[in-house]
Amino acid sequence: MTHDATGGTALNDRMLSVDVARGVAIFGMILVNATAYVHYAMPAPVPPFLLHANWDGFLGADFVFPAFLYIVGISIALSLGRAAEAGAKGGTIRHIGWRALKLVLLGFFLSNINLWYNEIVWSEARYFGVLQRIGIVYFLTALIFLYASARTMAIVAGAVLVLYTALLYVPLPDGQAADLSVAGLNIVSWVDHVVLGSHAYYDRELGYDPEGILSTLPGVAQCLMGVLTGLWLKRQDRTMAVGGKLAAAAVILLVLGVVLGFVHPIIKDLWTVTFVFVSTGIAMLILSVAWLVNDVAKRYGPVSHFFRVFGVNAIATYTFHFVTSFLVVSATGVGLYNLGGHVLPDSLASLVPVAVYLAMNWVFAVWLWKRQIFIKI
Repeated sequence: MTHDATGGTALNDRMLSVDVARGVAIFGMILVNATAYVHYAMPAPVPPFLLHANWDGFLGADFVFPAFLYIVGISIALSLGRAAEAGAKGGTIRHIGWRALKLVLLGFFLSNINLWYNEIVWSEARYFGVLQRIGIVYFLTALIFLYASARTMAIVAGAVLVLYTALLYVPLPDGQAADLSVAGLNIVSWVDHVVLGSHAYYDRELGYDPEGILSTLPGVAQCLMGVLTGLWLKRQDRTMAVGGKLAAAAVILLVLGVVLGFVHPIIKDLWTVTFVFVSTGIAMLILSVAWLVNDVAKRYGPVSHFFRVFGVNAIATYTFHFVTSFLVVSATGVGLYNLGGHVLPDSLASLVPVAVYLAMNWVFAVWLWKRQIFIKI
């Protein structure tokens, strides 16, 4: 078996840190989605940092999705490197295209499964979503990787972020000035509204999708940053010094994103360059710790294993959580919340059903692991 850019696995001769970091991202996705479901559907108070920022700003929940995109880039460098070196691009492109298409179709199904539970209504469908963005970003990034040098990829990533940032300040076609402090008042949201119409996820002044059309572009840049990280790690010895350099780069990106955030806001729904820097910095920091613990010190223990079982079946586990998420607010979930409320503040009691639900997802991931089932989407 070989490396899988979206979460499949080979258990021999691989960087454990990538599996572990990917597992942290998937675990985080399940955690924040379950917490949001409890908060909005039960409803119950939850710790604010486990929710997404309302518009601008950055909370704990905001790093998990971009972290996954960054790690997809690392996995592309590890999984497609030999194909790029051998020049075997024809079959590889078909493989990339088929995998991307499956991710997009699965994402479309999951984005609408709750809406279509009783009846399929195409006018209410959502076309974009998390897996759709992963599929599109994976496809575009993998194609660039096959045909571009590391230097060219760095230039492309930088150019995309610069041009996209400039695009956010372009006036709307009606002459109205862009205003990044208000959802909808920018050309990115305007394009979502015009192209998607009533299919835009948020029905605000113009309507937009947080995983929409133009905002996918900086996701490609972020994934390319992951590719460059992966290429760099492949050339390095597994030493403390390499982990230190990776951590230093992470801190620089994180600080740069925070500082620039005072002049260009950190907005997840628009995937601003400051959001890319902050989220990539956090993901890179997690990767550096996983690298030092697992690939350098060789201290693969229970914590690493806990996350790794999520990471080696990332898409399968994400899909499982999506189709079972209703359980967290079921009668059992409400009962667990009420039980926790006897000894905990409400904002912590709400995490009791979330914790039980996370344990259920981990059991599923362990079940796959023990049977050596590694599902490639």
